[in-house]
Amino acid sequence: MGTLMATGLIVGESLAGVVYAGIVVAFGGKEDPLAIVPEGFAGIAPWVGVVLFVGTLWYLYRGAPSGEYSRLRADAASSAATDLLARPSSRPPSLH
Repeated sequence: MGTLMATGLIVGESLAGVVYAGIVVAFGGKEDPLAIVPEGFAGIAPWVGVVLFVGTLWYLYRGAPSGEYSRLRADAASSAATDLLARPSSRPPSLH
């Protein structure tokens, strides 16, 4: 399975390179055909990145389940595992 995934990553990177080369040719060989902001933005860009990163972390943390919800899920998983272990292991469970 790992070899298949590695091969997919290699092929995906190759296809992305071909698409990027097509974009460069389509825009007449510009140096930065995918640039969406002017060059003067380079000084503030790292700070904007940090603010966006921290904002994303805050958003994900805020949306994470609370402790009560996590405990309920853990209890449900534990009881499901106990039910599976309590079954007789002489034959697999029926699929009916």
